[in-house]
Amino acid sequence: MRTALSALGVLILSCTTSFAQSARVSQPVDREARQGGESRAVKAARLPKKAHEVRQKGVADGDVKAALRAAKSKGVGAGEMAEVTEEHGRAVDEHGPIDNFGAFVNSKLDEGLRGRELAAAIRAEHAKRGKGKGQGRGNADRTRDDRDRGQRDAERGRGDAERGQRESAERERERAERELERAERDRERAERQAREAKEKADKAEKANKGKGRGKP
Repeated sequence: MRTALSALGVLILSCTTSFAQSARVSQPVDREARQGGESRAVKAARLPKKAHEVRQKGVADGDVKAALRAAKSKGVGAGEMAEVTEEHGRAVDEHGPIDNFGAFVNSKLDEGLRGRELAAAIRAEHAKRGKGKGQGRGNADRTRDDRDRGQRDAERGRGDAERGQRESAERERERAERELERAERDRERAERQAREAKEKADKAEKANKGKGRGKP
């Protein structure tokens, strides 16, 4: 009886130890699975933002929607497309957008390209027929260009205003000089007329005096 109880105790202890070891082994696997699921969810949540960014870089809204619809119809997950769209944004930064991007993505999906292969095909296509580096820049770049252009326009406007002021001041100076010259001529004419009048009066007076001396 005592021997049977001892054997039963050993069996229970062995089963308990085996279950604990099994639980310890399965716990990291479950945690890794949860982490993988969370990672996919986080990547999928980035897709709307990445799609918005490539629109801001000059990719037509219709092309973006067509590419996403094609990916969904082919069973490509949102997380995977978020990574592909992010690579697409970098390709646009480097080489500019391409025409009919949605149709291009659809054709590559039909060929079976997914993930990194699809992203690599997108980069290669942008490098081959992109509309020029910087043409697909985002709003920040366009805003900076607009600001720089506005500053140049403002500087040009200030230059025009200063030039106009200088020209106006020059015209005013010339007008003042002409007025001064005219006033000087009027003064000289008045003085000449005064001298002529005085000389005429002096002559008349001398003539009158001469007539007075000639009387008997």
